[in-house]
Amino acid sequence: MDLLFEQYKPGVSSSYAAVIHEFCGPDVHAELRVASGHRFTALWPSSAQRAAGVPSGVAWLPPLADQELADPTRWKVVPLEQFGCRESPAMIAWCNGQVGQPYSLRAAIDAGLQHVLGLPSPKPVLGWFCSEVCIAALKRCDGPLLALPDGLCPTDLDQWLAGLRSYMPSSWQYSRLRQRMEARAERLGLSFTPIEAKKMEVL
Repeated sequence: MDLLFEQYKPGVSSSYAAVIHEFCGPDVHAELRVASGHRFTALWPSSAQRAAGVPSGVAWLPPLADQELADPTRWKVVPLEQFGCRESPAMIAWCNGQVGQPYSLRAAIDAGLQHVLGLPSPKPVLGWFCSEVCIAALKRCDGPLLALPDGLCPTDLDQWLAGLRSYMPSSWQYSRLRQRMEARAERLGLSFTPIEAKKMEVL
C-alpha cells in the first residue's frame, strides 16, 4: 500500500492544480494505492475529467501504468509498509462506503488556509478533498498513522510522513508520538504494536 502524490507540472497540470501549487506547495493531489493497484481519492469535477468519463468526488480509480509512476516529475510514491501500515478489510469497507461522496471545495480551501496561516481545518459535514479522505482511510489501519492530523493538504501530508520517518524509538519525539498513538488507539478500541527502529529509518 502506497500514498501517491501528484507533482505540479506546468503545461500538464490543471489550472486548479496550479492554484494548489501556488498556495500549498509541489504536491497538488494525493491518492491511496492498495495492493490491487487501484487508487482511492477524491477528485475535483473539472471539465476535462467529465469529458474523459472520470467520476468526480470520492472514487476508486484504475491502476496507473508502471511507466507513469516511474516519472518523478509526475508522481512521488511513498510506501506505507515502512510505517507498519497495511490495508485491512475494515479500511477497504470504509473506503467503499465513501464512494460517491462529493468533492469538498470548502475543505480544500480550509486546508490551504491551514498551510499558509496555520489556521485550524474543521471537517465539513459533507464531502472530502483528496488528501483528507486518504488520511481518514489510513486511520482505519493499526499503526502510527492513527496520529495523522486531520485536514492536511497533500504537501503537508507528505512532509508529515517525512518527519515521521526521521523519528527513532530512543528519541523524545518518538516517545511523545507513541504516547499519542497509544491513546488514540485506545479511544478507537484498536490494538497498537510499536514499530522497530529499522522501520522508522529513511529508506
